Amino acid sequence: MAEELMYNWNADMGGRKRPLIVDDTLRDGLQAPNITFPTLAEKLMLIDCMADNHIDVVFAAYPASSETAFSDSQAILGHINTSGYAIVPEFIGRTFQQDLKPIAELQQTFVAQIKACTFIGCSPIRQCVEGWDMPFILKSVSESIRFLADNALYPIIGIEDSTRCKPQDLKDIILCAVESGARSVTLADTVGHITPSGTQTLVSFVRELVGNQIAISVKTICR
Repeated sequence: MAEELMYNWNADMGGRKRPLIVDDTLRDGLQAPNITFPTLAEKLMLIDCMADNHIDVVFAAYPASSETAFSDSQAILGHINTSGYAIVPEFIGRTFQQDLKPIAELQQTFVAQIKACTFIGCSPIRQCVEGWDMPFILKSVSESIRFLADNALYPIIGIEDSTRCKPQDLKDIILCAVESGARSVTLADTVGHITPSGTQTLVSFVRELVGNQIAISVKTICR
């Protein structure tokens, strides 16, 4: 009966794998204006909902941001473990040791590999505001990615404001990350600058640069 009422374009993907689904509720959702921070019980309930809906990766937390964030991260990992969920947890931190050490500590308690995204801004305006130059950025990227890899984590380089970054700077950062062991790159449209055609141009640029060596993801702001 259902087949008579509708045609399912999703039935055959021509041998292609379905897209990887990442849920940012426990990360970006907590940065929205006028939000109410969920309790740990509510966070675990959200993990249950994500597992029920076949979410692949959960952006679980920024564990270095507070003691509560770290303890909640431990509880989330324990819940995923005991529930036998296939969902992969991902944690974030700046390209600084104090942000990455808590993630490495969490990995020691988890039965599977955790994804860890270390991020840094790279656009001219971010470099100006932070007082950074490219040698500093490249050194930070290299050291942080190597630290994550050395601690059995799945290393991801997150490039803040990458949609306003100069092509040569973006190229240097990505190649540095790949050489240091990064397995994925996240291109962040931090201020909502990119358009659909710009996204296509940016991703094509990165894909031509790295081929299939690493995965590519894009975080954009809907407007």
